Amino acid sequence: MEPKYYLSSRPNKDKTYLIRLQAKWQGQRVVFTFGESVLKSDWNKKTGAVIIPGMKKTKEDVNDFNKRVEKLLALQDKLSALGDEAVKQYLNISSTGATPSAALLKTSLMLFMERYNVQGTGESDFYEMLNRFINGEIRREGKRLKHNTTKGYGTLKHHLSKFSDKRKYDITFQSINNLFYGKYLAFLEDEFNLGPNSIGKDIKNIKSVMNHGLDEGLHHNRAFQNKSFTKPKEKTSAVYLTMEELDQFYHFDLSGNKALERVRDVFIFMAHTGIRYSDRKRITKENIVNVDGEIMLVIKTQKVDSVVTVPLVQYCLSILEKYDGTLPLPISDQRFRIHLKEAGRLAGLTQTGRDPLQMDVPLYKLLGTHTGKRSFVTAYHESGVPLENLARMIGTTMKTLEGTYRKTSALDVARRSGSAMRAIHGRKAS
Repeated sequence: MEPKYYLSSRPNKDKTYLIRLQAKWQGQRVVFTFGESVLKSDWNKKTGAVIIPGMKKTKEDVNDFNKRVEKLLALQDKLSALGDEAVKQYLNISSTGATPSAALLKTSLMLFMERYNVQGTGESDFYEMLNRFINGEIRREGKRLKHNTTKGYGTLKHHLSKFSDKRKYDITFQSINNLFYGKYLAFLEDEFNLGPNSIGKDIKNIKSVMNHGLDEGLHHNRAFQNKSFTKPKEKTSAVYLTMEELDQFYHFDLSGNKALERVRDVFIFMAHTGIRYSDRKRITKENIVNVDGEIMLVIKTQKVDSVVTVPLVQYCLSILEKYDGTLPLPISDQRFRIHLKEAGRLAGLTQTGRDPLQMDVPLYKLLGTHTGKRSFVTAYHESGVPLENLARMIGTTMKTLEGTYRKTSALDVARRSGSAMRAIHGRKAS
């Protein structure tokens, strides 16, 4: 049984035509109308589907065109949902061993359309669902969303509100489609000057809201699942500091600028413990523990929600002593990155070629909050600490370390291989 759509033979007074669903099986036939009509120019007779017009083919006002497209997309979603329901009900009845009757199927479709028209339009539910993510009502595997995650949904709401106001685009479950996708990406680039990775976070969160609404039966719009509705992502290099560079940075005198000195010290602490900046903000004296005479950092991490234990080397102990047993008060991520880059510049971290995507950019400009953890893993592994031990210490997986934190640039590989290559040719020459 395969439902098909066709138009009635007689037009309505507004020159639209009523859409009919027809299904045939085992000598039975059902014809179902559900109050939707369409212009013949917006209907593909061969496929029995709505035609979505392109902007290049119309001279009408942009806002009128957008509203017409939204209406047609909503109609298309309704036809798809109704057709799926017809097949679903047919299979459900058939699975009992009975032959589905036209009357029973028609009744099932009528009940479905009543539910769809009440809750499927999504005219106000998108923001309600988004608010449930923001206030922590939505859970994953029974656990509350972390603060940084709910904060991301709050940022999305701010961006969508600005977009809706300035582009005159209503945000509903039904309006999240390819037309929205293109307009929203352009808006974020132009209005907020966001890059692909930041935009990708918004798209990822939109997909989460849409998926949850779909699961709860609040809409039937699957446009967000199209291959073209993707999360933008930009390749980033995994820059890290070597043990020699960390030592150079630590010993550089920044006492003339206390703000830079504090940021440098926090970065060095991160680079010798592998903790994230989000966890660094939560370290107190209670997290510094003496275990059989060895000083350890013991803390429950925020991102992976696990307790990690890391031995503190002399660099870290000296920094803790300098700040009365703890770390300097935290500052915003943005200020931290700005100060870190300036401290790196003053300390002479000016080598270029460390980022294959930005060969002319000096090392200090590539420093960020993630550089500390990458430096910890790479520098200590190259110094002989097994990756498995590092993974267990910082509460992550071997796959993560191999795939993310141990990437090296072509220059790093060439530099480490140079001495071995020269030694080979030296033996041949002699």
